[in-house]
Amino acid sequence: MFCPVCNGIQPLRGSCPACNGMVTDFGRLADLAGPYAPYVQIVNEQQLSGADSEDAAVGCKHVLYCPVCRQTTEVSVTEWQ
Repeated sequence: MFCPVCNGIQPLRGSCPACNGMVTDFGRLADLAGPYAPYVQIVNEQQLSGADSEDAAVGCKHVLYCPVCRQTTEVSVTEWQ
């Protein structure tokens, strides 16, 4: 399974739930965990975090940022097989 947003196949577009402004994709939530997090393989990352198969089925979590009201939101992107 892979995330179509992380792999550049489709863009992540949306609006801010607070002000309806256009949001910017800040990438995977896991990438914000530490300085080397973007370089950890996704499969290993799920194993290290203790995520079971149910958590993995939820999808790839991304952080969206609204430059208008400066709020962040998390969304889950459905992964493709």
